[in-house]
Amino acid sequence: MTGADLSRARYVEAWVGLSDMLDRQLSPLGQGAIDALAPEAGQTLLDIGCGTAQTVAQIAERVGSSSEVIGVDILPELLVAAKERTRG
Repeated sequence: MTGADLSRARYVEAWVGLSDMLDRQLSPLGQGAIDALAPEAGQTLLDIGCGTAQTVAQIAERVGSSSEVIGVDILPELLVAAKERTRG
């Protein structure tokens, strides 16, 4: 494992480990952005840099099952955590 791989692994571990705390801190900002976006049922929405999918979950809750909310992130490991979080 290279130094860069080790740094990446530590970053992902820290992000996932702190995701609940980060979500509580960042949720008001995300809600403000969602309010400004004013998503509606039936739309397809894309969250670029979704991390562990807090905003994806908030948007999906708001627009309901007739919409598609897609999250993408540069780190596949965060997408694994996002998929686990948004199952259901």
